[in-house]
Amino acid sequence: MAFPFGEHLPRLARHHYQAHAVIHWQCAVEGRATGWLGEVFHARFRELLLHAAIRESLLCPVYCLMPDHFHVIWMGLRRDTDQRNGMKFLREFINQEFECSWNRGNGCNPGDCCRSQETSAESTNQVLKRYSSQCKRPPMKPWRLQKQAYDRILRPEERRRGAFQANCDYIRLNPVRARFVTRDEHWPFGGSVVPGYPDLHPASQESWEIFWRVYVERRGAEPPMSSDEKPQLFEGQGAPWLC
Repeated sequence: MAFPFGEHLPRLARHHYQAHAVIHWQCAVEGRATGWLGEVFHARFRELLLHAAIRESLLCPVYCLMPDHFHVIWMGLRRDTDQRNGMKFLREFINQEFECSWNRGNGCNPGDCCRSQETSAESTNQVLKRYSSQCKRPPMKPWRLQKQAYDRILRPEERRRGAFQANCDYIRLNPVRARFVTRDEHWPFGGSVVPGYPDLHPASQESWEIFWRVYVERRGAEPPMSSDEKPQLFEGQGAPWLC
């Protein structure tokens, strides 16, 4: 999502991004530039998501990297979680990775970008063909993210289990709607990041069952408020999850 130079996207009050908030984040590359997405960047992206998750006590049930932008859903686990801090951390290190990649001369190489252990030769060739048509030559200067991320804070009714998984499915199916692949499992640049569970994937119902169990355990592991703490529940933070 582009916005005029010198302007900022509106933000809600800080507390809406804290504690147990659930937020869909979208970040685009300046000028909608392509050529940066590949296996090396994907691995680094997952590493950065993992660090952000640990720093801010977050779970990422779904993310999807597209040729000129990416989507992430984060779920807060603790009262001191702050997703704006987490996104600032993520964006800073992604921009550093963009600069390092540009300096290494790692422009768009579809033959490297589009390999996936789970795809057949035929489906990999389809990814290669569709993705290659979207790639441009490397820019004259390093890629950078647009100066602000777009966010959408999920409402209580969107956080209920069925509706929430439908939201995640919509993000996961972006490459299919863009016609890069015919089946979402053929797109190698998406998944989940849950510390301790590297093999979870939002396309698997079994993974969702594990995810919900982990979420309940880790959300419930937070110590109760002390008598010195003043309870603050903002809109949506006390919404039921397992309805």
